[in-house]
Formats: sequence, C-alpha cells, structure tokens
Amino acid sequence: MTTPVSNERDKRIGERDTRIDVLRALALLTIFVDHVPGTV
Repeated sequence: MTTPVSNERDKRIGERDTRIDVLRALALLTIFVDHVPGTV
C-alpha cells in the first residue's frame, strides 16, 4: 500500500527561501563555536 503524494507538496518544496536557510546556518555555526572548548 502506498500513499499518493499531492502536487501541492511538490510546489511548496520548490519555494524554499534561501535567506532563511542562510540565517539558520549562521545560527547553528554560532552555537557550535560557542560550545567548542577554548574559544572566546
């Protein structure tokens, strides 16, 4: 048994905002650097 995938979902995947991904990456990098021992 398979579940049909709607075309609506495919459209939403293509509409990702790159700016949000960049900000998320910067936030994760900041958190990582903050948790590394010996950093400022």
